[in-house]
Amino acid sequence: MTQREIFLDAISQRKDAIFEQAKYLLMQSFPEKHIIETTDSDFFLKSKKATWEFCPSSADDGLSLISTYWDAEDEEIYTQIKSGWFEADWNNLKFQLLYVIREGNCSEERWFILSDTEQAGVDFFSEVCRENSRLEGEILVFSNGHWRQSEELFNSIQSTNLADLNLHGTLKEDLVQDFDLFLSQKETYRKYSIPWKRGAILLGPPGNGKTHAIKGMVNHFGIPCLYVKSFTSRFGTSQDCISAVFREARETSPCFLILEDLDTLLTDENRSYFLNEMDGFASNDGIITIATCNFPELLDAAITERPSRFDRKYNFQLPDTNDRGSFLSRYMGRFEAELQLSVEGLGQVASVTEGYSYAYLKELYVCSVVRWMSDDQKRPILNIMVEQAELLREQMKTALTYQPKPKKDDEEDED
Repeated sequence: MTQREIFLDAISQRKDAIFEQAKYLLMQSFPEKHIIETTDSDFFLKSKKATWEFCPSSADDGLSLISTYWDAEDEEIYTQIKSGWFEADWNNLKFQLLYVIREGNCSEERWFILSDTEQAGVDFFSEVCRENSRLEGEILVFSNGHWRQSEELFNSIQSTNLADLNLHGTLKEDLVQDFDLFLSQKETYRKYSIPWKRGAILLGPPGNGKTHAIKGMVNHFGIPCLYVKSFTSRFGTSQDCISAVFREARETSPCFLILEDLDTLLTDENRSYFLNEMDGFASNDGIITIATCNFPELLDAAITERPSRFDRKYNFQLPDTNDRGSFLSRYMGRFEAELQLSVEGLGQVASVTEGYSYAYLKELYVCSVVRWMSDDQKRPILNIMVEQAELLREQMKTALTYQPKPKKDDEEDED
């Protein structure tokens, strides 16, 4: 059978027979080839720093489909293989690959790798997975059931410094000291048979530095980082996604495993599975799991109170008057002298922004500068900021009434 006939025959079968039929047809049509069948999430096409290159097979009459997506959040383009035949040149050897998706409520995907010898196939598969697991100048992001590399996020982390972070009291120093001590005490943990892992939750309302703190620490410590956007996928259940996330973290350790907005990632259906991955039988040696949560009241006590899961909790509270003044003083340094506040002006703005987060303080300064430009640059920036502070407060009231609902397993994030 031709490549085209094999592909069309396989996908025309009942959903529960597609993969079996594909494997059968490959064995019948290519008896001289060794076949590796895999669902491993580390085996995927990457566009950069690969020691091998993929190209759509010319023999499949256009059946190889590659979809291109725009990720608005990271502002980058990425591609995803949809189905069909592909060819690979690697180490002066050629490989044929069939990729099949079984559609449904929980879609499944399967790669079939055809090689001249078993050893060549094993070496190729191993090198692809090894290359995809190697993080150099990139961050792995998990979304919609698969990992992809984000150079954009990596660059954002590289430009984030803890020195630029305003936090109340000694919170910043406590964070750095805690993780620095953990990373330096690997042998001590092992000496006393204590699992060398750490779990921490950064708690508090939005806009108070949780994400900045994470980026700053990843940059500061310089170890690999895995970032999770969702536990939902059309290619499997949320349990499958959780399993794939922790499998990659164990292979990458020591590493940071970042779970942003944990209160929306977990549901009644996947919570128990997640907790078992956190402290079940599998070793999480070297994994630093950092979760953020804007609404801790949505989290189960088994997550927030149970030791050995998230044993460190850091509260990112709203800034007080001194913190607000300190932040505004630092932030206004990027503007010209006529857009900066006097010492008395700083005190006045800090006073009228009670209840503001750092994000809203930044927004206040920006929108005030825009208003200053619209007013022909004639009015004092202090007067404009005091006026804008009241307008923004109304927006804050609306934002604070929003309570996110945990995502269901069949809900998809949009990349």
